[in-house]
Amino acid sequence: MKNFKRIAAIVLAVAMIFALSASAFATGHSVTVSVYWEDVLDYSIDVDASDIETLCDNNAHLYTVTYPNNVTYPTTYTAADALLASYLKNYEQSSFTSDEIDYAWYQTNYPNSPAHYGLYISRFEGLEYDAVGTYYLVEGLHYSEELQDYAYTYYWVGDGWSLNIDGTLAEYYPSEYTFDEISSITFTYMPIRSDNFESTTYIPGALPAPNN
Repeated sequence: MKNFKRIAAIVLAVAMIFALSASAFATGHSVTVSVYWEDVLDYSIDVDASDIETLCDNNAHLYTVTYPNNVTYPTTYTAADALLASYLKNYEQSSFTSDEIDYAWYQTNYPNSPAHYGLYISRFEGLEYDAVGTYYLVEGLHYSEELQDYAYTYYWVGDGWSLNIDGTLAEYYPSEYTFDEISSITFTYMPIRSDNFESTTYIPGALPAPNN
């Protein structure tokens, strides 16, 4: 009987240790943030919720929220918080200036889906989105069924920040991804090509699009 009680106590103790470990793991979620300059790794660092909480200084996020009232967004920490925290943690800073990191809020409308409104980081580590870039003319003046007018077809190429979430190119803004539901972020400064778009306005200086 004593041996049975001893074995039961051991089993109970192991179960309690496992439960505590599982609980610690559940509350210790972290996201690995890797920042690249094209093919060169700048830094890779793990960010957990406590890092963000410490840096937030009693604010809800590390960024200023300017959502319209009718927009649904995560109320917890987001991928945008993780990105900003990774910079501050890596460089041992408590805040950043607009010369280091800058962002703006944009709305994107997708066909047959709700509009997305979120934070776009235009400058990170002092490297900013190329507002000029190069426009390429894909098709000359033609009638556009979508615009119901005569238009040109272009695409744009310039340097900017590309966001990958869990190894996949992000479809939405980083402020739309909940921190606890992702495991990795890759942020890369690289040449970016837009999708083809139509415009009724001719863009001076646009180059003929390469055949490839």
